[in-house]
Amino acid sequence: MMKPHLRQPLFFDRTCFALVCLFSVLALAPFLLLLFELFKNGIRHFNPPFFVDMAPDSIEAMLAQLENQPVSGGIASGIYGSLLILPVAAGAAIPTGILAGIYIHENRTRRLSLLAQYACAILKGAPAVVIGFVVYLWTSFFFVHSPVWAGSLSLAVFLLPSIVCSTQRALDSLPEYVKESGFALGGSYTNVWFKIILPSVRKKLLSGILTSLMQTAGITAPLILVVLSSSATNMDGNGDAITLSLLIWRFFNHPNMTGLMWATSLFLFLIVAALYFANKYVLKSMNHSESVSL
Repeated sequence: MMKPHLRQPLFFDRTCFALVCLFSVLALAPFLLLLFELFKNGIRHFNPPFFVDMAPDSIEAMLAQLENQPVSGGIASGIYGSLLILPVAAGAAIPTGILAGIYIHENRTRRLSLLAQYACAILKGAPAVVIGFVVYLWTSFFFVHSPVWAGSLSLAVFLLPSIVCSTQRALDSLPEYVKESGFALGGSYTNVWFKIILPSVRKKLLSGILTSLMQTAGITAPLILVVLSSSATNMDGNGDAITLSLLIWRFFNHPNMTGLMWATSLFLFLIVAALYFANKYVLKSMNHSESVSL
C-alpha cells in the first residue's frame, strides 16, 4: 500500500502529465485539420498536366467555370521561376552570410561588427513586405527591370540575416581552445579557419542554412512588388518570372482557381517537408560517420 505522504506528489505528477498531453493535442489540432484539408483538396489535382502546363489566366478560368469544365493549367511557370530565383538568392546570401558571421565572431568590439549586428537585427525583425518595398525602390533607381534579379535580391536580403545569425551561433558554441590549439600547432589563420573551425561546426552551419531555406521557400511578401506583375516565366531567364508562393497568391485571389491554389499549396508544403527531412537525415548521417570514425 502506498504511503500517505507519497500520494499527493504522485497525483500532482499525473495531473500535470494529463494537462501537458491535453494542451499538446489542442495545439496540434489546428495543424492537423489544416493538413487534412490541404491533402483532401489538393491531391485530387495532382496529375501530369498540373506539373507541365502553364498557369491559366483569370479569363480562361472563368470560361471553364461557365462551361462546367475543370480549370486547365498547371504550375510549370512557378516551378521554373522558383528554380531561377531561389538558387540565385541562396548563392548570394549563403557565402555572404557565412563570411559576415565569421567577421562578427572575430571582431565583436569593432564599429563595423557592431553595425553589422545592428543591421542584422533590424533586417530579421523587419516585415518582409518592407524588404520587398526597399528592394523595389533600389531596382527602380538602378533601372533593373528583370523580375528574376529583383526577386533574387529580395529573397537574398530576407535570407541574409538568418544565415549570419546561425553562423554566429554555430561559431559561438565552439570552445575557444579549438582555435588556439590550431594556432599552437603552427597553422596559418586561413588554414585554421577552413580546415579546423568550419569543419567542426559544419553540422550546425548546414542545419542553419537548410532551416533558412525552408523559411524562404514559401515566402511571398518580399516578392509582391517586384515579381507579382509577372503572369508567367520566360524561359530565357531575363524577362518575367513568378514563383510557387506567388502563384498561390494569384490563385487565392481568383475564386475560379481554388483547386489550383490547394494543389500548389500542397506541392510547396511537400517541398518544405522534404527539406526538413533532408536536414534531419544529413545531420544523422554526419553524427553516424563521426561516431564510426571515433
